[in-house]
Amino acid sequence: GQGAIKLFRCHRFPGDWRFECNLMSGLRAADSTLVKRDGKWWLFTTVSKFKGGSTAVHLYIYYSDNLKTGEWHPHGGNPVISDSQSARMAGAFIERDGQLFRPAQNSAWRYGYGLKIFRVDRLTETEYKETLFDCVTPGDDRRVRGIHSLAQSKGLVVSDAELRRSRFRFLHYFDIHS
Repeated sequence: GQGAIKLFRCHRFPGDWRFECNLMSGLRAADSTLVKRDGKWWLFTTVSKFKGGSTAVHLYIYYSDNLKTGEWHPHGGNPVISDSQSARMAGAFIERDGQLFRPAQNSAWRYGYGLKIFRVDRLTETEYKETLFDCVTPGDDRRVRGIHSLAQSKGLVVSDAELRRSRFRFLHYFDIHS
């Protein structure tokens, strides 16, 4: 069946999260992200319209005046992005000097390959415009296969990475010589 986008509140970090409400139901969504801007709640999420479809291609926006009422309205331009290189969210929005930035997963080559950071230029009920600000990729470090998400809070920036591991990693524990 179809899923739901659920809201949980942290009562004691890191392990005590409690269910608050269903924000939306009846859709297959991934990496749903909330941001409050200009007095409205904005919900960014990637949606698959059919069973087995990708949740990495189409970015939808919904808005509401009240977070918990369940009265979410679709953005007039939905889907606002249709691109596996930039649709799926990669963490919470980052605000710096009043400017909003959207981290997105770049799954062009494969899921979780890298990140793109977009500056949000316009967000209204009918318009959405963003500009590419930066890209984060594994680069030249062959140990890193991909970078999946980015988060910032109170001056701390956290990201994750997928590392390559040898299938024969047990050999690292032994001094094997011929």
